[in-house]
Amino acid sequence: MFSNEFSFPYQDKVSTEVKTAMSFIIGQLKDKIIVPYGIDVISDPMATIELSGVIRGTFIRGQFAGAFSTNGGMTNYNAGDFLRKRYQLR
Repeated sequence: MFSNEFSFPYQDKVSTEVKTAMSFIIGQLKDKIIVPYGIDVISDPMATIELSGVIRGTFIRGQFAGAFSTNGGMTNYNAGDFLRKRYQLR
């Protein structure tokens, strides 16, 4: 599992630099990984799906639907947006 754990404070929409750095690092290690691997861009489910499409991860982890309280306040995600993005990226 690749994650931006400890990238405090977490952002609802991570910067391009975070996604670029994560994809670069995973790209460098990808050929050496012999087990299934996945991605979690904490607090940014759309970035998780997009980055997974780029790195061809086997799985993703994150919160993708529903309203809930977090250490950053109330959050309410629209699952339809994530399902559409997943379909677009295949």
